[in-house]
Amino acid sequence: MTLEDLKYKSGLTGNEELTKDEVEMILEHEEEFARRGSFSRVYPLVNNVQYYEKFFEVKRYQNSMIAAYLLATDDVKGKILKDYRRVYTSEV
Repeated sequence: MTLEDLKYKSGLTGNEELTKDEVEMILEHEEEFARRGSFSRVYPLVNNVQYYEKFFEVKRYQNSMIAAYLLATDDVKGKILKDYRRVYTSEV
């Protein structure tokens, strides 16, 4: 998917063929949000991601991908992430 592909999207549909890097980016986003603790995220949020986009000097693909992910429905997010779960192991 290219930046032009994302430019006119109001959210992901779940039918996109995301690359490993795109899925990693989304997983990182979800994990960071889960680690926020009692802090509130200021950006990106569903209700402000499109508003603040105009203040960036350059439109970056990563920001557009996360914006499209945030604007997707919960069903679509689940569909995107259902096959991708990180497994952590530790040796004691």
